[in-house]
Amino acid sequence: MNQAGGAAVQTRNPVMVLLITMICAPYGLFAMLNMLGELRNYTGNQEITPWHLLIPYYNLYLLFVKVPKWMGEAKAKAGSPKPAMGGFMYFLVAPYAMAADLNDVAAGRGALPAGQ
Repeated sequence: MNQAGGAAVQTRNPVMVLLITMICAPYGLFAMLNMLGELRNYTGNQEITPWHLLIPYYNLYLLFVKVPKWMGEAKAKAGSPKPAMGGFMYFLVAPYAMAADLNDVAAGRGALPAGQ
């Protein structure tokens, strides 16, 4: 737990997450499910349900509308001065956007080194 009361967030290299996702799509899905789980644990928002990424068409709505809003709330909670990336970035390169925004959250508070 960190000072804000949320669970710790793991840092990731956003470029490598995106590149590995391009080579191995199941990794990207696994990584995004884990990152959404970390976001839910950090914010305490039970509306965040990682397996909703598996629902066709709803996942696009989730990535374009909901995740940027939730990420903005997490960044505000962490005290990060940077705003969350826009829905268009989440729509085009979701693994990169999620990893980069979660790194900003982790930089604010509660960071775990990569690989833990």
